[in-house]
Formats: sequence, structure tokens, C-alpha cells
Amino acid sequence: MPRRRRSKCRVPPLRASAPRPKRRSRPPTVSQALASNPSGAVAINTSKAGPQTISRTAVDNVGHETTKSCTTVVGYFVTITGPVQKLIVRSGEAVELAATATATVAGKVTVKPGGALDVEGAKLSGSVTASGAALLRVCGATIDGKLKVSGGEGSVVLGEGTPECAANTIHGATTVAGNTTGVTIDGNGFGASLKVTGNAGGTYVTNNTIAGGLTVQSNTGTVVDRPNAVTGRSKLQ
Repeated sequence: MPRRRRSKCRVPPLRASAPRPKRRSRPPTVSQALASNPSGAVAINTSKAGPQTISRTAVDNVGHETTKSCTTVVGYFVTITGPVQKLIVRSGEAVELAATATATVAGKVTVKPGGALDVEGAKLSGSVTASGAALLRVCGATIDGKLKVSGGEGSVVLGEGTPECAANTIHGATTVAGNTTGVTIDGNGFGASLKVTGNAGGTYVTNNTIAGGLTVQSNTGTVVDRPNAVTGRSKLQ
């Protein structure tokens, strides 16, 4: 995914549109004082690649407005389009497994703390482990092994139920635990159990088909854990 999760876009100082005082020693009038001043560093969305634009508007006390914008291009550290034996995403790296027929990983995939991974339609023959990841997004992929995502500082997405992020097929047991910025698991097929516990920022587990048991517990924020088709036992919030 994008190289930095918390990139900043610097908005230049904003001023109200009213005229300046004729004398420098004269204090600002009511109309020249800013009721709203959003100048400074502003976080941008790095959950997807491409130009990301933010705008901020300053408003003075009588309603005059001035708007400034800033655009930052978010890109990947590396994009993988062919076969690899194993994959390690280190801190500060953002890797995309592209949606090509040859984008495959034969062995284990590991995302280290601070790393970010976007899997778009690739086939992963081994297990996937992400601990403290800046971001994890898996769309339209096939994972033959186990999947464990824990302690992430960015969002966790396993399918969104949309053409932009299609459902995954995950054959091994899946655990998503202790992530802090939201979890979405939508429309996937799981060949074993799915456990989603202790996450913050909103948790959505819907429209999945699960051959094993389903556990959705101890999550905070908005939690939606239905509907799902579950063969085994369900423990829901």
C-alpha cells in the first residue's frame, strides 16, 4: 500500500478576505479576525494509491471565506506482478501484489510492524502473518494457509463486497485481533474458523461463508456481525 500511513499535507497560512488595516499599529477589526483557521499540517488518506487532495477553508467573524488546497500523490514502495518464493514487508515499506495471473507467492508472507501490504487478486500458497502493520488490504485473493492479523495501526480490509475490493477465498484458520483503526471483512469464503476479537475503530463482519466457527467478541466502536453463513458455532457480540 502507500509508503506512509500518516503523510502530512501542508496547507499554507490562510487569511480572511477583508482588507488590511491602513496602519500597521492598528489592531485587527472584528471582520479581520479568523473565526476558523485550519492552517498547518493535515493528515491525508493513504488507504489507496493516486492523487489525494485536501482542502481547508478559513472563515472570518463576518463570514468571508478563503480556501486553499494541497494535492499529494500516494504510491507504492514496490509492485509485484510476477511469482516470488516468499515475501517480507518491512517497516516503512508499502507493497502491492498486483491483480495479474502471475502475481503469486509460493511461501510465507510476513508483514513487519510499520509495513503495509495490498493484495489485489494474487494467489498466496502459504500463510500470511501481519503484526503491527500500517495497513493490510486483501481483495480478490486466494490464501491457502492461515491468516493472522494482529496489533495493526491502520485499517484491516478483507474484502469489501464491492467490485473495487472483491471477496477472497481463505482456506486456513483466520484470526484478526487487537487492531486499532477499523476492520472490514465482507463477502469472503473461509475454509476454517474466523476469529475477530479486541479490535477498535469499528468492526464489520458480514456476508461471509465460514466452514468452521465464527467468533466476534470484545471489539469496540460500531460492530456489525450479521449476516454470515456459519457451519460451526458462533460467538457474537
